[in-house]
Amino acid sequence: MRKVDRGDLRLCELLLKYVDFARDYYRKDGQPTGELRNMQDAMRPISELFGSTKVAEFGPSDLKRVRDMMVAAGLSRKVVNARINRVRRIFNWGVENELVESSVLHALRSVSPLKKGRTAARETPDVKPVPREHIDAVMARVSPQVRAMIEV
Repeated sequence: MRKVDRGDLRLCELLLKYVDFARDYYRKDGQPTGELRNMQDAMRPISELFGSTKVAEFGPSDLKRVRDMMVAAGLSRKVVNARINRVRRIFNWGVENELVESSVLHALRSVSPLKKGRTAARETPDVKPVPREHIDAVMARVSPQVRAMIEV
């Protein structure tokens, strides 16, 4: 990768460079994985809000604006937190490849995840256990190995 003047790099340029990397990295058996799409989804609000902003000028309050945009779009708290972590992963990659100053990444790490019950982000329902009658119906039809795994 060609060395870039970190002071002039725009967020849209960082995101494009990351997508080029991600297209090769997030592959399995020659096919793109779902993580590539997840990364692109995480990038979209950054690009919309801050695409022309210099990377060196992107800070915690900007990341919180991105997070607020995700919440306003109706995403759940867990999805928002996962996407913000992906954003940090992009900046981590930028530091690793000498595109981003480490101080930028360090500052972005200061943004806390959204906490349950303390945010406007919607909560997803908890996953409930499978009803016992469903388990009993399956147990009669599975191999002894699978039955043992279910019992564990």
